[in-house]
Amino acid sequence: VVNIAGGFAYAPIADSSVKVLQQQLSMNVVSCALSCRAAVANFRKGGPDGVKRGGHIVNIAARPALNPRQGANMTAYTASKAAVAAFTVALAEELKNEDIAVIALAPSTLDTPANRKDMPTAKHDSWVKPTAIAELIVAHCSLSETINSGAVMPVYGKA
Repeated sequence: VVNIAGGFAYAPIADSSVKVLQQQLSMNVVSCALSCRAAVANFRKGGPDGVKRGGHIVNIAARPALNPRQGANMTAYTASKAAVAAFTVALAEELKNEDIAVIALAPSTLDTPANRKDMPTAKHDSWVKPTAIAELIVAHCSLSETINSGAVMPVYGKA
């Protein structure tokens, strides 16, 4: 299961209404938690033959979750992504005896058309390519062991 749904709000605290905070928490933490809850239920149920085979969950945090000082002027977003990181670690601990690996990737700015449009003068060549994130997700999900469960891995590109 890969939880890539989420959202971003560039809003200093003075501009962060309750609505902005609730929106960031809902889009980033609540969506992740609900998806994980459903995934865990399915993993525990097992396949069509009833045999449990474990599983892999990948959540997406963000660089400011690991370096909150970089979250200045986007405090609601930073708090919500830090919550995703903490949730990931706690869930991995909860599932450690069930052969279900849970990790989070914490990328810096992703090189997407939307980000290029919003930040036209930024150094785009230093941003993380979506293909790099995809490769990390595939690598994690292909592991036969749960050796990296609980990890929140920085993915910072050239920045």
